[in-house]
Amino acid sequence: MGRKDLWQIDYFDDKERFADMINGSLFHGKIVMKPEELEEADSKLVHHEKSGEAVNVIRDKVYKWKGKYVSICVLENQSYVDYRMVFRVMLEEAVSYIKQQKKAFKKWKNAGYKFNSNEFLSQMRKEDRFIPVITLILYLGKEEAWDGAKTLYELLEIDEELKPFVTNHKINLFDYHDVKDFSRFRTDNRFLFELLFNSKDEEKTEKIIKEYLNDYAIDEETANAIFGILDIKEDIDKYKKKTEQGKRVNMCKAWDDHKESGRREGKREGKREGKREGKRE
Repeated sequence: MGRKDLWQIDYFDDKERFADMINGSLFHGKIVMKPEELEEADSKLVHHEKSGEAVNVIRDKVYKWKGKYVSICVLENQSYVDYRMVFRVMLEEAVSYIKQQKKAFKKWKNAGYKFNSNEFLSQMRKEDRFIPVITLILYLGKEEAWDGAKTLYELLEIDEELKPFVTNHKINLFDYHDVKDFSRFRTDNRFLFELLFNSKDEEKTEKIIKEYLNDYAIDEETANAIFGILDIKEDIDKYKKKTEQGKRVNMCKAWDDHKESGRREGKREGKREGKREGKRE
């Protein structure tokens, strides 16, 4: 797992950012999910087949929402276009439902419930109901917008008259390239997506950093996210300081040093290229 993946997982440990991500992407900024409604959930989903083989799925961040009658909202980070994504989401959601079914069967069995023959063979009671699974794919690729399929139909060679009999599967995917107004986000998510959107323009990037931060020291998770987005190679520990809120990072100073380091590297590369050209001559 690379540094970018690590910051994404740590960053969304914060329930406010997670809820804001769901509200901003699925509900277009309307506050539907609230941080206080979220509970930690197991991100490892394993389903063992009778053959002994296991389907092992690790999801980046999973919460339970609204207690008993909940949706499990999954934030799965993706930094490249994975053309299998529809298949992956179908598999992961199916594994989640099967895991819930097996857990429920074990609970009723241990409680001494008397299954009828159909329930015992199915390993499930007729009345059993399960928690719905919502998967959000967060696409953070810098080089290009998402051009992969978002529905199962897009991956099938299928005649129109057969479509009513083939179940379609749609994925929820957020691609910041398609966003016109980042104000739908109310936390540091807005800042990060604006940085991503403008990361190839140094002037705009600097303007966003200076205007948003204004020398304000930010928390370590957000700073790690910015370092990952802007590919800053500086040691983040150099910019940490202790405050009443804990360790904070002086991001404006880190950005200035990053720019200066880039200039020095550019000069060195120019000198090396000049020497190579001289030798060729």
